[in-house]
Amino acid sequence: MQNRPQKTPYEVSYIKCKVCGKDDFKFLGLRGNLEYLGAPALEPGKPHMITNVVRCKRCGFVYTNPYVVSEEGKDFYSDPDQYRSSCSAKEEEMFKETLSLINRIATKGKLLDIGCGKGEFLALAKESGWEACGVETSGGLADYSRKRYDLKIENVPLEKVKYPDKHFDIITLNMVLEHIDEPNDLIKEVYRISKEDGAVIIEVPNTNSLLLKAIRIFFLIRGKNWSPLLSPLHKPYHTYGYSNHTLRFLLNSHNFKIVKVINGSLFNRGLGKRPEVNGLLRMGGLFTTFLGATIGMGDVITVIAKKRRKNPK
Repeated sequence: MQNRPQKTPYEVSYIKCKVCGKDDFKFLGLRGNLEYLGAPALEPGKPHMITNVVRCKRCGFVYTNPYVVSEEGKDFYSDPDQYRSSCSAKEEEMFKETLSLINRIATKGKLLDIGCGKGEFLALAKESGWEACGVETSGGLADYSRKRYDLKIENVPLEKVKYPDKHFDIITLNMVLEHIDEPNDLIKEVYRISKEDGAVIIEVPNTNSLLLKAIRIFFLIRGKNWSPLLSPLHKPYHTYGYSNHTLRFLLNSHNFKIVKVINGSLFNRGLGKRPEVNGLLRMGGLFTTFLGATIGMGDVITVIAKKRRKNPK
C-alpha cells in the first residue's frame, strides 16, 4: 500500500511525537478529505492537502507526519463571524452541561478557560457566580468576548500571562488540546497555576472512537488506504489526536491524575442535523456514536484530572 503522500506545493516538516518525543510510529493511512471525493481545488491550481497519519508506538499520540506547514487555518479562528455566527442551541446546551459538571465537583471560585473562543462558556460561568477569565490567542475572538460579555480575556499564549502559582480552582480546555503544538509546555503551566485541590477538565475528539474504527473498516473494504483520523485536513485543521491512553500519559507526565472519564457522542454536536450527509449513513453513524459512548469508545472524551501530591514513580 502507498504510505507516502502525493507531492503538493505545500511546505512540510517531518516531526517527532509531540507528547513523548519519540520518533517511533505506526503508519495509519493517508489523510485527506474532499480530494478523495473528487472535489475541485480550493482555488484554481491549488490542490487539497494530503499527508500521512501516524500513531506513536509509545504513548499513542496521533499526528500528521509530515506536518503540513500552513497559515491558512489560523484565519478560521480569527474572524468571529466565520468561526461561529452565534451560540447555537446545541452549543449552549453543551456549555451548560460542562458548567453543571464543574458545579458538582467544586464550589464557586476562580475559573480559567483556555482557548475560550467567543466567550459563551465563560459568560455562563460568570453569570452563575464563578470568577471567570480566559486565554484566547485569536485577537478577533478575544476582542469579541470582551465587548459582548465584558470578560477578562488575555490575548497571548497561557505561558506568557504569568498567572500566580496555585491560583485557579478550575481550568478548562474544551476542544483545544488537539490544536496545541507544544502540549507539554501547556500542561506544565496548567499544573503550576492550579490549586492543590483544584481540577482540570479537558475535552478532545477521541482517536479511538468506535465511529472512526467503523469508517476505517469501510475504507479498507473499498480498497482505500485512507485514514478517517484528524478530520478535516482543510480549514479548520486538526493535526493532533488523543485517546484515553495518550491523555493519561501526558497528564501523568506532569503530576496529574485522571479521576473521571466521560465518553460523549457527536449527536450532541449536531451530527444528526447535517443535510449534506446521506440519511442512511447519518442514522448508522448516530447509532455507532451512541454505542461507542456506551462501551467507552465515544467520539469525544472529557477527562477530569487533579494534581498528584507526589511525583509519579
